[in-house]
Amino acid sequence: MLTTDRNSVNDAIRRVLPISSIMGEIERTEAPLKRTLNVVSITAMGIGAIVGTGIFVLTGVAAARYAGPGLILSFIVAGIVSGLAALCYAEFASIVPIAGSAYTYSYATLGELIAWIIGWDLILEYAVGAAAVSIGWSGYFTDLLHTIGIILPKALTISPFSGGVVNLPAVIIILLITGLLIRGTSESSTVNTVIVAIKIAVILFFLVVGFGHINPANWSPFLPFGPGVSCVGPALSSSRISALTRFPLLRRRPKIRRAICHWGLSLAWLSVPFSTFW
Repeated sequence: MLTTDRNSVNDAIRRVLPISSIMGEIERTEAPLKRTLNVVSITAMGIGAIVGTGIFVLTGVAAARYAGPGLILSFIVAGIVSGLAALCYAEFASIVPIAGSAYTYSYATLGELIAWIIGWDLILEYAVGAAAVSIGWSGYFTDLLHTIGIILPKALTISPFSGGVVNLPAVIIILLITGLLIRGTSESSTVNTVIVAIKIAVILFFLVVGFGHINPANWSPFLPFGPGVSCVGPALSSSRISALTRFPLLRRRPKIRRAICHWGLSLAWLSVPFSTFW
């Protein structure tokens, strides 16, 4: 009896959901998710998730403490690794073109237990990521208000763990973004595209201005901390792989391939020159 129960548990852990069953379930669904995103919007979503505030902050930290001018190589290595991961996600999304991301992919290939773990990992990742970004935005917003003479009470700009009451700007931005997402995919993707366009414009402005101040003497020594320590650079400059989970939002395989090309070219065009001029 004990052996039978153990076998049942093992079978349940290793149980996979066939792709045919997944596709059949989607076809039987009365209200499937409406696919309203195109190549431009999905490319902007990916760039917006990958090229975040880190490119403005961590680039200097990685160059000063870990990689030096060799940060250029760090971005290249991180780009290659992210590109390989993107190809894997694109392959999964082409085979299982439905919502669910890594959870569905692992359920169809590795089993229910792995899918359960990955599903909760994604929830934790998005929750922690949203909290970190909202706190960072709160700091930038508070500094902006300070420059124009508006000083918010410290108790309303930091968390209780840091001696405050509530980080009010962070709460407000989360509520605003949540309302935008509830409003609809089309509306949120439009706002995201506008924000990404502004972000790219800022980076391009930095590149244009920095081009005239290039000093090759600053590139020597190229690896001041040695190649071993410089390997930390890719970890700090690497792209967010979670952004690759947006691929299932596309309707057809050609769109997935075009989105990958747009992401790769855009990131290479922005990140490597940005690290060069920093």
